[in-house]
Amino acid sequence: MPQEPRPPQQNWFERHPTVTLVAVLVVLLFILTVSAEMILAWRQPEVHAGIQRYIRLREYRPHFSQYIVPPAAELALADNLESKPYLLRIDGNGFIIPSRIHAEPDLSLVFLGGSSTACGYMREEERFPYLVGRFLEDKTGQKVNSYNSGVGGNNSLHSLNILINKIIPLRPTIVFLCHNINDLTMLLLEGTYWSDNPSRSQIVAVKPTIGGSLREIRDLLLPHLTREVDQLHKALKQKLRRQKSPPADEFARVRGRTIQYEEARLRQAFRANLQLFIAICRQHRLQPVLMTQAHRLKENPDPIIQSSLRDLEQQQGLSYQEYRRLFLALNDEIRSAGRENGVLVIDLAAAIPLEKEYLYDIVHFTAQGSRRAAELITQALLGQMQTGPLH
Repeated sequence: MPQEPRPPQQNWFERHPTVTLVAVLVVLLFILTVSAEMILAWRQPEVHAGIQRYIRLREYRPHFSQYIVPPAAELALADNLESKPYLLRIDGNGFIIPSRIHAEPDLSLVFLGGSSTACGYMREEERFPYLVGRFLEDKTGQKVNSYNSGVGGNNSLHSLNILINKIIPLRPTIVFLCHNINDLTMLLLEGTYWSDNPSRSQIVAVKPTIGGSLREIRDLLLPHLTREVDQLHKALKQKLRRQKSPPADEFARVRGRTIQYEEARLRQAFRANLQLFIAICRQHRLQPVLMTQAHRLKENPDPIIQSSLRDLEQQQGLSYQEYRRLFLALNDEIRSAGRENGVLVIDLAAAIPLEKEYLYDIVHFTAQGSRRAAELITQALLGQMQTGPLH
């Protein structure tokens, strides 16, 4: 008996017509979407959809904790700086620990500045913002919280941003401002506080990426593990960098360019920030205090200090003596702003010797220099307290 012919065998697409139709539609939709995006991008090349802009809050990352070691490049231009790990811990509000010691203090102090205020390369209990709090407690019997808001590379405009967004809500008694060299560097090399420098600009533009979105999801789901892995990765990178090459230069794009500036405009830009600091503090009933920046810029410099500024002279045409004159001019602007506004000025530059025992490079304190700064600040505050309570 003849066998019936078998029905033709159906392929996968024929067996699953609905799935096949949906897949085809999805592919067509994807192609149409991508084509439309490419056409629009061609017609409007200046549009970058999705970019978000933020004001940069230059602070240490909250809850950061790590041992930091001076890189070889810094050690080569320093006296009395040991190559060893220094603990840097940050509290939940971006201040260097120890910070909020008392829940209900009688006095609260905040120190704004750059790395010379942060005092990263010394023990926690040796940093002058912390010491001032302890010295005042010993002398007055009052409970004092002292917040160190110094961040390496910060200039006075960065500190104004921190003042407005972080310090005012704390309602501290006194806010100290200590800036000079970072402002001078920014104004000489970039010509303005509002440049697009990749690490020191005031505004950050972020274009969303798939990788960035994935990292956000990772940070949301695994915050503690992410933090530990990131810190381990940074420590490893820092160790490899010390062994192989110097740290990245934040001003690499302008190195080698002849420096051109107008001294009057440079001084005015710095003076405007000092005046703004004083006005903001007074509007919010905070007591402003200005501090000049201690330094080792002698008329006849120590060899290691001269070496620190050699590239500035050889590659960018700014002599040591000219740089020194501008630095001293900004300290004079601090003194003038204090006199004109009736604000206390603590003249660290005049009172701290220009020697390696106090500063291991141009402006960074040794432990001895930090203690001397704390003593001078404490004496100035106690002198003011004799005329009335701090408020």
